[in-house]
Amino acid sequence: MAAHHQSPPTDRTKMTPEETAYHALYLSIMRLVAYELLINDGHPEAGQRAAAVSEELSALFGTRRTHGVPGGESSPPARR
Repeated sequence: MAAHHQSPPTDRTKMTPEETAYHALYLSIMRLVAYELLINDGHPEAGQRAAAVSEELSALFGTRRTHGVPGGESSPPARR
């Protein structure tokens, strides 16, 4: 999921209504990807199937990562 979706803010106490709605959408997507893994448990391509669902949902909902790093943190400082 981290490669396909922008993580919601990590400080949930200061979210705007739009961020709160996105957080709910993100959790729903996460549950669908986890369900895909669950129903394909033991299948050699389970991870690939879940990644495909994640990618498809990213395209459908426009949730692709645009900034930051997985987990919602800001990008690390540039190395010198």
